[in-house]
This record gives sequence, structure tokens and C-alpha cells, in this order.
Amino acid sequence: MRFVMVMGWVLSWVLSSISLAADFERGDPATEGIQAENLKALVARSDESGSDSLLIIKNGKLILEKYSAEGGSPIQSFSVTKSIVNLGIGFAVAEGKLDSIDAPVHRYFPEWNQGRKKGITIRHLMNHTSGISTASEADFVYPDLIQYALAAEIDHDPGSRFVYNNKAVHLLSGVLQKITNERTDLYLKKKLFTPLGIVNYRWRVDQANHAAGSAGLEVTAMDLGKIGQMLLDRGLWKGVRVVQEDWIALSTRPSQTYEPRCGLLWWLMDWTPKRGFNAGGWLGQYLAIIPETRTVGVRQLKYKPGMDESNTDGFDDFTERLAGLSEPAAP
Repeated sequence: MRFVMVMGWVLSWVLSSISLAADFERGDPATEGIQAENLKALVARSDESGSDSLLIIKNGKLILEKYSAEGGSPIQSFSVTKSIVNLGIGFAVAEGKLDSIDAPVHRYFPEWNQGRKKGITIRHLMNHTSGISTASEADFVYPDLIQYALAAEIDHDPGSRFVYNNKAVHLLSGVLQKITNERTDLYLKKKLFTPLGIVNYRWRVDQANHAAGSAGLEVTAMDLGKIGQMLLDRGLWKGVRVVQEDWIALSTRPSQTYEPRCGLLWWLMDWTPKRGFNAGGWLGQYLAIIPETRTVGVRQLKYKPGMDESNTDGFDDFTERLAGLSEPAAP
């Protein structure tokens, strides 16, 4: 393992050789019920939008993997990271290290045992209702992300409204580190990455030795696909339990009344009659799981110099097209 300083961050590199498709049997689209015209249209949209990685798995078989010259290697997943942090909390619950996600944050950070911060729970951090101010969310310039979140003002009462919140998930990573006495990325290495054979990834770590929570995981499309297949199989990977099935169910249903598409750091999809859930990140990073059609899809776009907040997702219908692969092609 080696460490490189990047923009005030310690970037922890975990690298090994890439074996992209070793975990999946190749599948024929037609045999697996995919309409050829729909697949062709999805791939065309992927190409038009500049995708660097595109992966489709159906019925546990690898249907398609397509990479640019920069694809196939770890790509910054941005807010997809949040959904992986969710799994860390699930592991802590399963191990009995966390008795409830309704535990107050001040149990782990006593300085919050006052004012409105006293009422903020782990659940609030996970469903974007914490009330933590979203002002000044240029996260990556801060040397200590946990103190950055702890010092934030509270804009509204906990649980009273939905506001997408990066600081809350950075703090959640700090809570997980307190609960497990292990840095979030190292805990997830043991509980998630190693069991799935994921070795080729990177996770941003700040100068205070905290793993970022809201973004920071760089990972390959194939390894995201493995996580997706494990979740599709209700927490099993090659027949071995990795994630508790009830945690997946809890995380992929509406978590509050203000934004019904939001689970616990997973987004819910309803492309009637196909339903599923996905992790999503800036620039159009997607890991989508559609249980009804037993489909997993990954799309990645690598950050390139010149991209800024004016850039939008050029493939914002990826999940809808993925859900429709088995439907009759439009006339």
C-alpha cells in the first residue's frame, strides 16, 4: 500500500491486478430475455453521453461490458459512496455493535448533547433529514471532515424536512468509525470487499485519518456489479451470507415522508411495472438493481479536467432504459 498527497488529502491506494469477468458466466442477451433493439439503444445512449464503463448483468450472467480507454480501472463513484457506507452501518447492526439506527449521534460525539443537535439520530443522517446546514459543502478542502460536520449549524429541526446532505454522511462515516473502532474503509474491506474478492479500489482518507462518507470511493464497474449482484441475491454472494436480508429491505423502502424516492442512502426506482433501487453519483455514476427482471447495471463516467458544477448527467435515463431491456421495443 502506498500513500499520495492530493489536494490536502491522503489518498489510500489499494491496488491489485484486474480480473474483470472471472466471477460471472457470459450470457446471451436473447437467451436471457433482453430485446436486441432496447439493448442497442441503451448502448448508443451510453456512447453518446461519453460513458467510460457500462456493465449489464442479468440472471447472474454477464451480458455486456464496455469500456473506454480509461474504463475498466477504478473510477471515482462520487455519491455512490454513500450507499456503500450504508452497508457499513448494516454490518455494525448485524454484529450487535449498533443496537438501533435511532441511537442519537451524541452517544458517539458527546459535544452534540445540547440544543437541536441533541435530537439528531443515525437514521436522520441516513435519510437526509438531520437539519445539518448544507452551506459551504466544498468538502474536499477540509482536513478533518468529521469536525467540519460537527461544527456545522442546524438549519431546521431534525426529522422535519428532506435536504440532501453531504456533511451528514461524512459524519455517519465518523460514527461508524467510533462504533467499530476501525476506519470506515478498513471495516468495509473486512466485511464487504474481501468477501466479494474486491481488491482494486481506492478510498479517500482525510488528514485526520477519517474515510470520506459522502464521496471518495474509486472502484471498477465490475466490482460495483458484484456488489449489485450480491444485493440482488438478498445479501448472498456465491451462497454465502454477506449482508442481512432485512437490512437490504429496510434500506430500500421509503425512509421518510418528504421524499418517497429516498431510502437509507439508496434511491428507489419505480419504472412501472418495474421497481428497483440504485446508488447514484455526480456526473451520472450508477449502480442499479432491478429485482423483478434480475438485472444489475453499472454506468460510470470518469471526472476529467474542466468538469464543474455546470456539468449534468448526460445519461439520466440509464435506470429507466435498464428497467425496460426486456420490454417489447418501441415501434
